[in-house]
Amino acid sequence: MSTTRAAEDILKTLVAFDTTSSDSNMALIEWVERYLDTHGVWHERVQEHDEHGIKKTSLLARIGPAVEGGIVLSGHTDVVPVTGQQWTGGQGAQTAFTLTERDGKLYGRGASDMKGFLALALAQVPEYVAQQQRGELKRPVWLAFSHDEEIGCKCAEPMAKEFMARDVKPALIIVGEPTLMQVVDEHKGIDSFETIIRGKAGHSSAPELGTNAGYIMAELALTLRDINETERAHASASESRFPTPHSTVHAGIFHAGTARNIIPDHAELKWEVRPLPGRNVEDVLAPYHAKVALLQQRYPDCQIETHQLTHVHGLKRQSDEAIQLANYLAGSNANATAVNYGTEGGAMGSYGFPTVICGPGSIDQAHQPDEYIARSELAKGAAMMARVGEVLSRAAWVARNAVRDEAARER
Repeated sequence: MSTTRAAEDILKTLVAFDTTSSDSNMALIEWVERYLDTHGVWHERVQEHDEHGIKKTSLLARIGPAVEGGIVLSGHTDVVPVTGQQWTGGQGAQTAFTLTERDGKLYGRGASDMKGFLALALAQVPEYVAQQQRGELKRPVWLAFSHDEEIGCKCAEPMAKEFMARDVKPALIIVGEPTLMQVVDEHKGIDSFETIIRGKAGHSSAPELGTNAGYIMAELALTLRDINETERAHASASESRFPTPHSTVHAGIFHAGTARNIIPDHAELKWEVRPLPGRNVEDVLAPYHAKVALLQQRYPDCQIETHQLTHVHGLKRQSDEAIQLANYLAGSNANATAVNYGTEGGAMGSYGFPTVICGPGSIDQAHQPDEYIARSELAKGAAMMARVGEVLSRAAWVARNAVRDEAARER
């Protein structure tokens, strides 16, 4: 059976596990553990926990010798909800967790983001094991499967710390988010916040007797808008490789009031900053904090509190050698690119690990109803997995024009 066909069979199994971030991923992880056991692969759980009766864990596995210079295949097992989405054939979960093929496309929640990548890595395991048994693998391939990525990349840093504790010094970490197999070497961070305003209730006929928390929220939301415009106006030409070449600030959830004729005494604003790599978030938000201080003075009987909800590291531009290796594995000679969204790769990079984002499927499919991955993308991903084994069978990666050399041999 070809690796692509094996990956498709495994993907069908993985999609069938409802690993929405609010739920457990244990059934999927246990299946992966049994699969690895049948091939004699070492594995261990990372950050296993039980929160309010919902059990979750990440998984780390290794094939090959415990030496430095290996390659890590990293991906998350959780998916976003399907609630309320209209999928072809039915509402949400009725069809989303059953892999369905139509016109060369495989439909299912997580097919692109990012169980397709996980399936490809697992499908290649028998060949990696065979290479190990033949004594060909000089350096290890690692599998790092995480959870809670979709709610803030919460397990990326614990996994990076696990690499540090085990003295894992890979030549490259590949985070297999869907990039159409294009190498991404830089992305923005994500810092999300919640601002809670407590005002003073009263009858709407005498607004001067209350403190309208909704109005205060509105002023703060407009301040966030102005900050975003300032960042846009000062965008540097050197950051033009990003689709949106500046740090962005966005307010996404507004809530205030209970009735038309009651002055709202409570309001909540949820918002985020997506900073360019290296951009100091506190510098971006200085005008916001100044506005909060001004409003506190203007309305002494109100309370304004801001809490940070999530922090996702940005990924800084990688070395030429890391990009050459990643391009060779991806079968590409295109320039690496930068993206607006964040991934677990930012945390890996912040610990000094050479990290890129590269995987089959399109990010445009992520989180959408009728999410799919094309079979042609699985084939490209399977070729990358085979090249991983080939590179790790060398004593060391030699930085050279490997993609061009391979193309010449094929001609």
